[in-house]
Amino acid sequence: MDPHIELCEDKAMSLFLGKCVQADGFEVCPSEPVVVEHLKSEPEHVPRGCYKGAHEKIECVDEQDLLQAFHHGSCFKVDHKFICQEDMDHIMDTMCVDIEHYHVCHDSLHRLFQGEHVKM
Repeated sequence: MDPHIELCEDKAMSLFLGKCVQADGFEVCPSEPVVVEHLKSEPEHVPRGCYKGAHEKIECVDEQDLLQAFHHGSCFKVDHKFICQEDMDHIMDTMCVDIEHYHVCHDSLHRLFQGEHVKM
């Protein structure tokens, strides 16, 4: 169901002039907000280490999978920035890391920690 109510010329003009109009079975008045209860949705909680991927599907990354990037030391360099193990709590909470002027997030972040090239 489309959450928008279309108001064409005559109805839009009446609404602009301060009159109530009937549209899609609703009465719309200029001083009242339109709240359609069945179209409201609560924001979905995304667990730590997870992100919304394609088609709003929640995808999760195993922290141990990301920690394998540190098997040669406690930090690794990406461009001109070091990503260190001590940053992992923040990285797992946001599933993003800032590198220069770019935000590397979600699937790209996972690929970066796997040692793959990521286009920014």
